[in-house]
Amino acid sequence: MIEIVKELKEANCVTHGGKFHSDEIFATVILSKILTNIKLIRVNEVTDSMRESIAKKLVYDIGGGEFDHHQAGGNGQRDNGVKYASCGLIWKSYGKKYLEKCNVKKEHIEELFLQIDKDLIQYIDANDNGQSTKIDTDYKLVELASVISAFNPCWNETVDTDECFMQAYEIAKKYLPNGGCGVVSFELKGGREAAEKFMKNLKLAAIETHVADARTCCLNPATSTHRQMTDEQLITAGIPAGLIRISCGLEDKNDLIADIAQALDAI
Repeated sequence: MIEIVKELKEANCVTHGGKFHSDEIFATVILSKILTNIKLIRVNEVTDSMRESIAKKLVYDIGGGEFDHHQAGGNGQRDNGVKYASCGLIWKSYGKKYLEKCNVKKEHIEELFLQIDKDLIQYIDANDNGQSTKIDTDYKLVELASVISAFNPCWNETVDTDECFMQAYEIAKKYLPNGGCGVVSFELKGGREAAEKFMKNLKLAAIETHVADARTCCLNPATSTHRQMTDEQLITAGIPAGLIRISCGLEDKNDLIADIAQALDAI
């Protein structure tokens, strides 16, 4: 649960007020899974007189502390050069706990933590730091930040910015859901040839281009929807030749696992 409050004494979390961006919106989504009850105050600045009052509160994207990147020299960067914004700083500290709360198996947490950072969090951080056109991230061409920014009121509107913040928060939650979704994808070593063998050996899953069916539907874009493209063009488009997309249906999970396993063994 999250509630925006107006009095500092009521808050347990603090972020910046006024116009909001995707980094603090997604940071809030992450924290809402970690903290049982968020009482958030949005302020325009953290003054010296406020320091003692906020010492035991979680402060992000403002104040120059652990979870703020608005300071001289920033607040660190990843090995690939993507600088941390508040979303990445929160994810770095709380991402694994977030996945635990989503009931991700312990042995998968590290891999999924890194994958989400690569596929989503890095784009959010890069965009906020003005790096989105320079850094090669998987979400480079997705205008996610623009979607969030569009919830800010125009200069001539009298809408409460805090209300708009909560509307953007509800949208952002859809990108970091409570657990996984029914559509998964993975890349097979061996490219197009391996993908073709895998698809031909599926017995339960149907070979279909659509998702959200009662049946499990499987697709290899390189040999179906994008078959007119060469492997080089697929790479440019961000679609590996060995990519497999599966939309899980209502079949028994053990039957699905067995079907996928035997198809993989046949490669």
